[in-house]
Amino acid sequence: MGICQTTQIKKDDNLQNLQAPILYTKKSPQLGMHNAYIENLPFIDEFSHEQEQWKVRRAQHRYNNDIIYNGQWMGNKRNGIGRLDWGDGSYYEGNWKNDQIDGNGRFVSKNFVVEGQWQTNKLNGYVIYKIDDIYKYEGYWQEDCKQGIGKEQYDDGSHYIGNFNQNVKSGIGIYIWNDGTKYEGMFQMDLLNGQGLLKWSNGSYYQGEFLNNYLHGQGCFQWNDGRKYEGNYLYDYKNGYGKYFWENDQKYEGFWKNDKWNGHGILTKNNQVIEGEWNQGKLETNK
Repeated sequence: MGICQTTQIKKDDNLQNLQAPILYTKKSPQLGMHNAYIENLPFIDEFSHEQEQWKVRRAQHRYNNDIIYNGQWMGNKRNGIGRLDWGDGSYYEGNWKNDQIDGNGRFVSKNFVVEGQWQTNKLNGYVIYKIDDIYKYEGYWQEDCKQGIGKEQYDDGSHYIGNFNQNVKSGIGIYIWNDGTKYEGMFQMDLLNGQGLLKWSNGSYYQGEFLNNYLHGQGCFQWNDGRKYEGNYLYDYKNGYGKYFWENDQKYEGFWKNDKWNGHGILTKNNQVIEGEWNQGKLETNK
């Protein structure tokens, strides 16, 4: 289970001239689909008309390779509402300012659609970004980066709602897997980092500290059968001091190493108290 293929969280304790437009996506190791920007956008500074330079007008201009702009101009620059069609079927329609995409607009290509607010050819403001049925993002962008509150949906049914910073999940957020497992808490660099609550679909949950998608630090793990652990974790394993409770009032309190009793500990079982030194889950010396 995980946000991406690299996640480490376990579900149990064993737990040329003018060319066609290119919409680039700047990828991260965790997800792979984040930032978007257009390249090969034609400019026409050399194009001029005999009409008044600052009179708003509507005209069509054909570039090389069947690229056509149809819309409003001011002087020799695209200003106002216009549509730019590339020869491969891709197009942008919306607002222009000083020969750049600026304002509300829609960019459509074979596999993706970007609709929202732009500023000087960059996404700025509220944007909907969709790649076929694989991926969808709705939320805020700044300088071509996801920034602020947004929602990501993935083709497997999982989704994330929360904060982004420079294209990655960062800050408070909620991630829900397609099996119903849910995480609420802090993110950093697209990973579970900081305080959070992770609830499995079977009713078990962990509340505490995370580090790079691992249970790491102080936390409490509650199993759906009544067992509970309170203590320290180290990369998903119980390590250091912790308390383990069974449903039948049996209890171990002491030190752990890699999920096993290791070091000084006290086991309470059947009204008997066994205190001593443990090694890999076995009692070596007792008092």
